[in-house]
Amino acid sequence: MALPKGFAGTFLWASGLAFVFTSAAFLWSLLGFASPVTPIHLHEYAFPALVVEVGGHVIFGVLAAAPSLDPGLILLAGGESVLIDSDHLLAALGYPVEGRLAHSVFFALAAAVLLAYLSRRGRGPDMGVFAVTLSAVAAHLSYDVFAGNGFFYLLAPLSFGSFELPYWTWPALLTAAVIFTAPLLAERLHQPENVCPNFGVRQDGAKNDGSEFLLPVLSRDLDGTG
Repeated sequence: MALPKGFAGTFLWASGLAFVFTSAAFLWSLLGFASPVTPIHLHEYAFPALVVEVGGHVIFGVLAAAPSLDPGLILLAGGESVLIDSDHLLAALGYPVEGRLAHSVFFALAAAVLLAYLSRRGRGPDMGVFAVTLSAVAAHLSYDVFAGNGFFYLLAPLSFGSFELPYWTWPALLTAAVIFTAPLLAERLHQPENVCPNFGVRQDGAKNDGSEFLLPVLSRDLDGTG
């Protein structure tokens, strides 16, 4: 099955990976039942605060991925930078778990590896997706600190203790997020004709119609049109 060409295919690809990322963040929050807490209902999702929260995270995510010059990766980063907050859902619904458990170094690495392998089958992980996922998590933490909430469970699930990042770390985190994706610019500028924006190369040099992938929606055509 081949993806639709042009923006539709790019959007479908980014949406598929973003859905996997969202599900992973929610499932990661289930680890909080291993260290139950007294439930606290938060009102952070009230409108219009929600609009500001979502918009800020999207902007930071897009800025972090902008050096890639890849529309799909930029869409993915913007989505991931918001959707990682699916780890708040259980706490917001009153379950005895901490929110933000996916705001963790270990989740960032696990999600980056998962998405990198899902988006490329048969010839190794997609390092563009790997870098952008790490970048999106760093951008999310950056905006949270910027917005005045720098408490994170950075070592969950090995430790459920929270760490407070000082306010000055938000530009450092955003800079780190940009650095993660900066090498993708050089890769994109030097791509041969048969390399797609997320760096997949057919060994025989032929272009791929997507039919060889186990999960074709999560993989883009190698002609750069998907």
